[in-house]
Amino acid sequence: MRKKTKYEIIELIYEGMAAQSFKARDPILNRLVLLKILHPNLSSDTQWVQRFKREAVIQAKLRHPNIVTIYELGKGDNFYIASEYVQGMTLKELIAKKGSIDLKTLSPIIVQVVAALRYAHKRGIVHRDLKSANILITEKNEVKLTDFGLAFARDSSTITQEGFVLGTPAYMSPEQARGKKVDFRSDIFSLGVTIYEALSGENPFKGETYADSISRVLNVTPKTLAEVVPNLSKNVSDIVSKMLIKDREKRLSNLEELESVFTPLVGSTYSRTRQRRFRLIYAILVIPVFILVIFLYSNYLSRKNEIKVVQSEIDSASMPLNVVDTSNLSSIAPQVTVEKPALVYSKPKEEYVDVVLNVSPWADVYIDGASIGTTPFVDALKLKKGKHNIVLKNPYFPILVEDVVITEYCSLTYNLEQRCAFLDITVEPWGIIYIDGELVDTTPLERPIPVLLGDHTIRVRHFQLGERSKRVTMDSTKVYQFSFDLRGE
Repeated sequence: MRKKTKYEIIELIYEGMAAQSFKARDPILNRLVLLKILHPNLSSDTQWVQRFKREAVIQAKLRHPNIVTIYELGKGDNFYIASEYVQGMTLKELIAKKGSIDLKTLSPIIVQVVAALRYAHKRGIVHRDLKSANILITEKNEVKLTDFGLAFARDSSTITQEGFVLGTPAYMSPEQARGKKVDFRSDIFSLGVTIYEALSGENPFKGETYADSISRVLNVTPKTLAEVVPNLSKNVSDIVSKMLIKDREKRLSNLEELESVFTPLVGSTYSRTRQRRFRLIYAILVIPVFILVIFLYSNYLSRKNEIKVVQSEIDSASMPLNVVDTSNLSSIAPQVTVEKPALVYSKPKEEYVDVVLNVSPWADVYIDGASIGTTPFVDALKLKKGKHNIVLKNPYFPILVEDVVITEYCSLTYNLEQRCAFLDITVEPWGIIYIDGELVDTTPLERPIPVLLGDHTIRVRHFQLGERSKRVTMDSTKVYQFSFDLRGE
């Protein structure tokens, strides 16, 4: 079915869970555009609409030759984003076509991606879904970075909360896989995965399932590129290894260092193009600035003598005078004070005890609102005697909150798998799932939904077929299956 917009739709390019992407034509400006249209069933859902609009707003802030340009955010029958249409292929398609990419071909691609990321990062924007499928290569070998749907902007609110995982698992940084807040170093990790994939032909973290990929990102350190790609430059292998360090505090954080490795490897044609561009910039900007500096310096020298004369007159007229009042010498006599001994209050020492915390499979731990770290811990925690609030976060399980009273050495053990059940929900023809009023997912589900044991309300919704709800009780750690047929009475 054709969508009603002012654009002429030519063909469907891609259909995802939330939107369809079309090759289209702008009849007024007579140019091709990429038209991304939100699914009709989501057009009345405020969270999805807000996320869709946010993608357009963030990418519209970015005007760079290596980033796809947004033309318009509009609404016909449904919300749509019109953007620059790139004639060419994605890096993922190029890898699939060739099996792997040689360093000479890959280098100019990476240099251009780095230029786009540096531009975005300086404006406080983190891509958060950088991968080979989001790197477009034109027929002229120009690179365009696209799909900022999950991007985080420093100066705008974000729908994604801490503890909620979005993105492509095999390309995620470890901090993103754990559901933590991310910064520009997460993009560097994802770019490292992309380079590794391009040169070796294999993604080092790709597993058979979503969970397998996440587990590999968190726990597997891949072989160095030098071990899997014959005759590869040691500098390239080393820089990619630094990009893939799991601890972001130790990870490569300087894109200039990455650029310095790949720029010398860029082919001569691309280098000459860059040189011509820099010479043009020099002619347009640097030479006029140089002429202006000469003019200002000349003007400065002509005024220098006048300033010296005026300053001399000011100095002679403003010599300070020291006046002493001899009628009241006591006012300048030294004052002697006798200090009284201060009373010292000894605050009673607070008692601490050792607490061993074991969490299976793992969790980010918060105690009394403060982040403690991620399990497993090597040493016991030292906590004050008394009541404490413990929060355990793992993006694959519901958040666990518990108050405990500590009076002596103890061991606290939590098995998240034994604290929750799983919901396997099917909807005909399909629907948006809400658990206890919160938007969770859209069917068909990739995996069951974890919930804490207890009572919950399941609501499924379809834009045209209405909604159904059901109150359920989960009292054991198993997979509960529920089916809804929205086409029935």
